[in-house]
Amino acid sequence: MKNANKYLLLSVLALAVLLAGCGRGGPVPVSTAAGVLSEVPSGGIISADQLRSLVDNGDPELVLIGVINPTAALVPFSTAARPIEGSYLVWRGDYSGENNPGSIAPEISGFRNSQQDMEDLLSRAGVTMDSRIVVYAADAMHDAARFVFQLRMLGLENNVYYLDGGINAWIAAGHPTGRGTRLSGVAHQSDFRAPSYTPERFDATMYQVVEALRNPDEWIVIDTRTQAEFEGRRTGSSSGAFGTGRIRGAVHIDWSEALDNNVIRPREELERIFEDVIAGRNVIVFCQSGVRSAHTQMVLTDVLGIENVLNYDGSWIEWSFAASSASGGRWPEILELTEEWSDNGRPI
Repeated sequence: MKNANKYLLLSVLALAVLLAGCGRGGPVPVSTAAGVLSEVPSGGIISADQLRSLVDNGDPELVLIGVINPTAALVPFSTAARPIEGSYLVWRGDYSGENNPGSIAPEISGFRNSQQDMEDLLSRAGVTMDSRIVVYAADAMHDAARFVFQLRMLGLENNVYYLDGGINAWIAAGHPTGRGTRLSGVAHQSDFRAPSYTPERFDATMYQVVEALRNPDEWIVIDTRTQAEFEGRRTGSSSGAFGTGRIRGAVHIDWSEALDNNVIRPREELERIFEDVIAGRNVIVFCQSGVRSAHTQMVLTDVLGIENVLNYDGSWIEWSFAASSASGGRWPEILELTEEWSDNGRPI
């Protein structure tokens, strides 16, 4: 009986994942952001059909990296369990974590790994400056965008591609899946060194956010979290923060508004969502830990062509840490710029 119950539970989990992967009904549409081009562009967003052409042509410089939750990949028949054949698989702990000198405190979780850590990871995949690195995710497309955000800091803008719709779109288009390999367990295949390292071109610090809020004519700060998070309610996405609330003066646009069934919306629809809000200003986007907002940054820059869009890597986790620490005399201006605040004093 116990075995029967176990198999029944696994079947229910698998069915739930399949239904979730189907989104709001029907197959994933063809990418309207990347389109289907006769030639693959130099970096940016590409469609499943464009990637299929690269795979079928046996491009020797092609490196596939799936940003896949290994726990989700254990669920039978889930999209996460069906990577593109030959992919290297990574997850958040491989490229982000704690104790990064770029954050205001070592307790800040989810902050990007160092340049050296990223060079080590890419060397395991055999990356060179001739590589075409295609990054994709399963279900939650923001994870691929977060990895792209970090690769671009390394001077790989023209080498990195985001697969629109991820493995969901790949499967929906009828393209084959296979096996992947955890990148962290692979021996070094190259000695990759970043041609440049310019986090300031892509990432905003907490202090830049403060200055942006003080200069609303030149800057707009966009909170890409859910409505519940924006209202200061605790949710499943609140993990790692030191309190709930929002940044005073930030405009709320949920990151997922840019998507239709996991695929980026057409340009004209995105313009209706963002154009009036941005109104020619520089942009800083943030979320809980800079993951969802990395997707919004990519949409604004790659699809809408907006210049000077920064992703606040520390995001709400770092901001809430500073607000929680304000009573000790540090960062009092952060608490003043925080509303709907509930202080936990330690990570949720």
